[in-house]
Amino acid sequence: MPRRVSSVKERFWEKVRKEDNGCWIWMGVKNQDGYGRFHYRGHTPMAHRVAWEFEYGRIPEGKCVLHHCDNRACVNPAHLSVGTLKENAEDRARKGRSRGLRGEDSPAHKLTRNQVVEIRARYARDHKAGVGFGTLAKEYGVSRGAIISILKYRTWKHEEKH
Repeated sequence: MPRRVSSVKERFWEKVRKEDNGCWIWMGVKNQDGYGRFHYRGHTPMAHRVAWEFEYGRIPEGKCVLHHCDNRACVNPAHLSVGTLKENAEDRARKGRSRGLRGEDSPAHKLTRNQVVEIRARYARDHKAGVGFGTLAKEYGVSRGAIISILKYRTWKHEEKH
């Protein structure tokens, strides 16, 4: 018997788990910020935007799809609304998320504050003896660019200066 080809909508909703709290959690691919992604119409938009389109139609040009539940992985159309960039920013601020998570507060951090202080101290003390960006990068498991950004205070700006 030939296998039936799923429609795009069926393929989308197969990747959703419904929670008791009403959120419909995207179980497919997610970006680094926790938003679902779905290949659709030749590109890969965020899954909550696709869910909105399936339920309500096209999103007006330049508009955002906001989460009332504040759950980035949620694709329940009842938890979503369309708004402007300004409304999205105001919503983030109201919910206390207007400042990006930095340093150890970020779930993606690879270094601790103490390691950053140590990297700066070691470089200041030992760079003339050959301890350079590459050496520190290997020792701490980060890129050479990450070490340079730390040493130039582009990242981890508020850690103590030596």
